[in-house]
Amino acid sequence: MELTNKVVLVTGGAQGLGKAICESFLERKNKVCIADVNNDKGLKTVENLNSRFGAGSAIYTSCDVSKESDFQDLFERTISIFGRVDILVNNAGIGGENNWRKVVEVDLMGVISGTKLAFKFMGTENGGVGGAVVNIASTAGLVPVPLGPIYCACKHGVVSYTRSVGTELHYTKSGVTVSAICPSFIDTEMTRQMENLSIFQQETKKFKESLQLMEPSYVAEAVIYLLETKKINGAVLKVTKEGGYQYVL
Repeated sequence: MELTNKVVLVTGGAQGLGKAICESFLERKNKVCIADVNNDKGLKTVENLNSRFGAGSAIYTSCDVSKESDFQDLFERTISIFGRVDILVNNAGIGGENNWRKVVEVDLMGVISGTKLAFKFMGTENGGVGGAVVNIASTAGLVPVPLGPIYCACKHGVVSYTRSVGTELHYTKSGVTVSAICPSFIDTEMTRQMENLSIFQQETKKFKESLQLMEPSYVAEAVIYLLETKKINGAVLKVTKEGGYQYVL
């Protein structure tokens, strides 16, 4: 996929990995819509990005991905300003094993909702021109995670959902590819708060001290790497500090 002059919608784009993903696309002369629930950080991020990449390069829209009406409004506003959406990055995610219903609503249901809306607004069967969806899963979607079973279950769901809709059957009808990346631990606020989000705080704190964290920019470039691959539909790309970028069968 040629990554120039595209319109990219990034959920959870106000900080951390989401912001880094926006920067990677803007560096390649694309437009981005940043969606987030943190309005203060979202507006500051857009101001910063527009000062660096040119006025009008980025816009901000408040969006709780667990609310389908918010997500629908997000697509509609992006299209009203930029004319279309070419790429959706379902990046928004939270942790919190004691608030597990909200984790499921954001980390799994939000991804499903966003992907379905991408088919609706981007799909060729609905008058769109097709495009791509990238779901941000995790290495927690590939292996068991005793310290975070709910988060793990959601990320396994994202991987399975991606593989199921990233098939020829769905692509033939929509012209939209669906793929995922599975990063290991990233230097973000959620990782820094890991022990507070776990059901086993002491064990998680000790585990966190052993981690070698990846920079958000390194993982953001994995999204670009994935999209520039010719056969991306249904692909799952594992991203680790030790192993680099590796496709997972």
